[in-house]
Amino acid sequence: MLASIFASGLPFGNRGPLFGAPASTTPTNNLNELAGADFTCTTDPGEVPLIQRSHSYIDPSTNGTLQGWLIYQDLAGTPLRPGLLIFPGPYGDGGSEFERAVGCQYAKKGMSVFLPDYSVTGMDPATETGGWAALSFMGPFLNDTVHAQSIALLGLEQLLSLPFVNQAEVGVIGFCFGGAMALNLARAGASIKVAVALHAEYPAHYGINTGEWDTQYFLEMAGADDPFIPPAARDNWVAELKSHTATRATNTTIVPDWGLEILGNTHHSFSIPYPDSFYSVISQFFTMSYDGTFPYVKEEGGVPGIFQYNEVRSRQSFRRIDQLFSDYGLI
Repeated sequence: MLASIFASGLPFGNRGPLFGAPASTTPTNNLNELAGADFTCTTDPGEVPLIQRSHSYIDPSTNGTLQGWLIYQDLAGTPLRPGLLIFPGPYGDGGSEFERAVGCQYAKKGMSVFLPDYSVTGMDPATETGGWAALSFMGPFLNDTVHAQSIALLGLEQLLSLPFVNQAEVGVIGFCFGGAMALNLARAGASIKVAVALHAEYPAHYGINTGEWDTQYFLEMAGADDPFIPPAARDNWVAELKSHTATRATNTTIVPDWGLEILGNTHHSFSIPYPDSFYSVISQFFTMSYDGTFPYVKEEGGVPGIFQYNEVRSRQSFRRIDQLFSDYGLI
């Protein structure tokens, strides 16, 4: 029922435990300490400096301006490097401070990172107004699968327009709505080495792919107790992903390949925090959905039973991403 209703610095950097790196300071569970509202990456002495900047581009379907965010190492010359497209939540706008913090870590690993936008309407997740706008936006947007696929592909085109991005070496990470957009990108025929959708709702499809599948490995990771990804939605993920490999695998090579990994005792948004105001909107939304008779109370790190950041599951999921990126030569 919840899924149908919804459809109408992190411990990063020197606190690297999310990525399985040794922590140089004591990890914290205080989300207010993990990233700031005006978050930009910092580098330690001896690390390659990072360029971080906004990137404006045009949505040809509306002729409106979209606003993304770029992060990459400031290297002499233009050596080719892998690209990473990080699809944020439904607010777009180059992602929240938390998604940009993820981008920082992969930029430091040598990838050029772009966080795209989805709509000319600004939806700041750090405000309740922006949170409500994002909730209203996501259902109709994903229901128009052709448009959603085109916007996903447009985001990738921005990344590939950088002269130093190796177009044959592209990874994708998507959070929640962004994971649905990762699937829409694959449906659009983008050439992707690895795409990982974290707690991603299954987006409308209607059997329409605007391009030929060219993703070598697609992984969806979901919480067993995620109300937005019930068993029926997981079945849809499996059916679609499996359809692209059923006749193309051999006993020595599986390209393209896929996976669905279910994490026990885990809810939605386990891999990344959201701004506190966005959790407030979620708690209000679901309380109203039940006429106030079943209140959902916001706590630090989420809304119990619905949205809940889980630092242990986050570390596990990013270790899995790093493993796949390493296996496919992206890091």
